[in-house]
Amino acid sequence: MPRIINDILHAPHFIFIRNPSDELTDRSLLERFTIGDYELVSSLPKFRNHVVVRREPNWLHLADDWSYSLWHAPSTRDSLLELSCDHDIYQYSVGECDHSFDFRYFSGGAITREYVVEDPTYHNGIVVKDDGTELPGERDSLELPDEQQRVLGIARALGIDVSYTMDQLVFYANPNSASLIEIGEPSNAPKRAWWRFW
Repeated sequence: MPRIINDILHAPHFIFIRNPSDELTDRSLLERFTIGDYELVSSLPKFRNHVVVRREPNWLHLADDWSYSLWHAPSTRDSLLELSCDHDIYQYSVGECDHSFDFRYFSGGAITREYVVEDPTYHNGIVVKDDGTELPGERDSLELPDEQQRVLGIARALGIDVSYTMDQLVFYANPNSASLIEIGEPSNAPKRAWWRFW
């Protein structure tokens, strides 16, 4: 089950879609991201590959699993660019065990802001990409002490409500995906890869 810690949904990768139209149903969204085989589930006790959906008046939230399934999927970038022809999109991810993080803003079918920090030495991270127009609240948010606070600070400045309760969330899972515990994956399994399709 996803965890909510201090009102924050504990997930490594989020996609926020501004002013989603009625036509952008959960099912159509999953199909756009080539995960149309994911099924609605009441909870996530045994599924590794899943997404969490939340709808608020002005934003649709899509949270990834800790396998970074959407983040790694080659189709995600094209899907976001296509969606951004009709909706502005804020996307971010944070590293699992390091200080890496990245965020992007999509608008008009293009990436208008992209900021990427990599941390191959597990130290403080280095900025490897800094393109486009600074986002609202970005400068102050990047001064915050950790990666999650930084990307969430930008989200708040964009008007996204990042305080969560479990009753706001809808879960979709790949029925053929076993949990890490169920398949006996060793504790030294590879963390998020350093190559980036972005």
